[in-house]
Amino acid sequence: MIMVVGSFLVSQTMGDELVQRQLRRQVLHALERLPIPVITMDRELKLTYLNRAGADLFQVRQETVQGRACTDVYPASMIDETCRLCRDALDHDAARAGRVTFEGRVYCSIAAPLKEDDGTTTGVVYMLWGADSGKESVLAAEAGSMEAYLTPRPSPDGSGHWVPVFIPEPH
Repeated sequence: MIMVVGSFLVSQTMGDELVQRQLRRQVLHALERLPIPVITMDRELKLTYLNRAGADLFQVRQETVQGRACTDVYPASMIDETCRLCRDALDHDAARAGRVTFEGRVYCSIAAPLKEDDGTTTGVVYMLWGADSGKESVLAAEAGSMEAYLTPRPSPDGSGHWVPVFIPEPH
């Protein structure tokens, strides 16, 4: 049901600022092309990034959401569950999974802490993808396994943390 796109790590030991800028551009380029909404927020749940799929789903312009509270951007039917999930991920410094409904469609969602190289949690990344609401037990099992899988892990060289990025397979 899910395939791994990749894990991205920007290490301070790279040293070369040009290489780091190119890597950041490549990561943003990849995030823009994901067919699922990817949103990042700071610790106050103000948006710091929204990819194209998220802007399309929420019917907003990407350039207008940075710095806005999630309660001002998310559709009303998603606010309570989305904010609870993101706050819980921040409070417990661990990935959290859930489900939200928007325009009659059920979405699986995941919130995971964003980490600096020193391990400090600076915000949260939130992703959601369409799900078949007739398969509640499958959704619950999938959400639980994703929560465990998305918990940030230290990089082998100790220079940062990583979280995998997912793309759901088309139905």
